[in-house]
Amino acid sequence: MINRENLYRGITDYSRHIVYGNYKYDFDDGCLVLDDMFQKFHYVNNTKVIPETVGQFTGALDIDKNEIFQHSIVLDKSTQRKFKVVRSMFFAEFVMEDLETGEHVPISFQISPIRFQIIGTIHDHLLEANNE
Repeated sequence: MINRENLYRGITDYSRHIVYGNYKYDFDDGCLVLDDMFQKFHYVNNTKVIPETVGQFTGALDIDKNEIFQHSIVLDKSTQRKFKVVRSMFFAEFVMEDLETGEHVPISFQISPIRFQIIGTIHDHLLEANNE
């Protein structure tokens, strides 16, 4: 059995930045937060995030050794097909959904990371709004 790290990421509701950590529901504020987050550069505690942007780490890495999360957009460099990473509706696993055909391809931990490169997320429009 493969032991995966329970790591999540989401986009903050105030500054539109990606943050990482474990998620929980904050009953006092009535919102979803990422708790004890490590934002790659500094420590943040209980940061409110946009709920639909929260995605779990799949356990797989791309060609550049970046962590592939749910909601990532990845490019298959051998076929030039683009996929979004989603949770399977039928099984307890993540799958890659072809952006053109809708076909689901399982994410296998044995796949060659040389083939796949993260090129964005399905929520890039929220991050772009931060840069305007």
